[in-house]
Amino acid sequence: MNLADFITENMESILQEWEEFANSLAGSKELNKEELRDHAKVMLSTISKDLMSPQSESQQQNKSVGKSDNPGAESTKMNEKASSHGEDRFNSGFSIQEVVSEFRALRASVLKQWEKNPQLAQSTDITEINRFNESIDQVLAESVDVFANHNNQQMKLFETALQISPDHNYILNKDGCVIFANKAMADQLGLDTKNIVGKRMTEFEVIEGSAWQLAFKKVIQEKNEIRGEIQYGINDGKTSFYEYILTPVLNASDEVEAIAANERDITMRKTYEETLWHQANFDHLTDLPNRNLFLDRLNQQIKNTERSHSFSALFYLDLDNFKWTNDNYGHEIGDCLLQEASKRISLCVRQNDTVCRLGGDEFTVILTEFEHIDDVKKIADKIITELAKPFLLKEITINISGSIGIALIPQDARNSEELIAYADQAMYEAKRRGSNQYRFFSTSAVKKLKLNNQLNLLHHLK
Repeated sequence: MNLADFITENMESILQEWEEFANSLAGSKELNKEELRDHAKVMLSTISKDLMSPQSESQQQNKSVGKSDNPGAESTKMNEKASSHGEDRFNSGFSIQEVVSEFRALRASVLKQWEKNPQLAQSTDITEINRFNESIDQVLAESVDVFANHNNQQMKLFETALQISPDHNYILNKDGCVIFANKAMADQLGLDTKNIVGKRMTEFEVIEGSAWQLAFKKVIQEKNEIRGEIQYGINDGKTSFYEYILTPVLNASDEVEAIAANERDITMRKTYEETLWHQANFDHLTDLPNRNLFLDRLNQQIKNTERSHSFSALFYLDLDNFKWTNDNYGHEIGDCLLQEASKRISLCVRQNDTVCRLGGDEFTVILTEFEHIDDVKKIADKIITELAKPFLLKEITINISGSIGIALIPQDARNSEELIAYADQAMYEAKRRGSNQYRFFSTSAVKKLKLNNQLNLLHHLK
């Protein structure tokens, strides 16, 4: 029995042995059993027919280097089948190494089954074995060639897609050097692509790049995708914001061999988010922090005071005679007065202090750490003095004053609700005493205020 007949008659046992290896290939996970053996069976049948066909000396020489010069020969049909096999394996997600291993296993499976019959093995002409090996090499070369062509074409398509993408796309080696960078990335850096490749990302003028560098190291260590934000400086002095994704590229040994990066411009989104945040936290008339941001900063200051064992203060301020001004001169003058008053108050405090407008003519001031109570008094005196100066608004002179209530942190309270209530009570005590002054919160003043309120209530009931 010659080798060609042996392959035909023992096709099933050869395929079973081949399948044990083929099942271990990563790409084979996408194929069922029938798909897995389909092309292998066709290849074995085609090789068997090729072995039985006559072969000239020229054809033999060409086949020894993986070529066929006779379009009508069985070897040409074999090449067509090999091409189909290479295309199928590419589409199934095989790697080129797996395609080569597949044919090696096919060769080994045939020869192993053949050698199980010593009589056949001993009677076989060595040229028949050589011709079989040449046929395997020929279909392997053709299959790999088609696979490689498809792979190269796909790589060109991928590279084209990356190059025309408005996103920054680049690939780095483990040392952080650029292997590939698309046009968008080059334009962002103001360089040609050739001047980017080979350089480290740390060499470029990237603002706030430290978090990115930590993320890069973490991707290599943990082999997981990481997302974050990075900032770039641009020619007009503005900053552009990008959201990045760093993805590890693993080799066959599951080790990181490169990092693929994508960066998407989120500057407009960030600007919009910042605008929304500003609108939600700042007063539209004076551009001072509003009640929402005031409560947040007050709670932060309470925590800071507790941590540092320092002292802070809360001012609750009301403009005296504002309602009369607003009613007599109109809302336009009233709004101008609020804007100018907010500027004067802001100029009286320190850089780390916070001035807020709660609404109407009510303002608050959060004084951060101070060493002595006299520091608080000086700021309060300064605000009272500045507010008492005339305001010239649209050729109209307006005279007002301010009343301030002061609660100390943590002496008077350690939570925002009580501090606001106590400062508010102290402010009303300042108004009761004639306005244009400040008062510190005291329990005696609160008791007196409550008594006055009760007397007023009884008077109205009568």
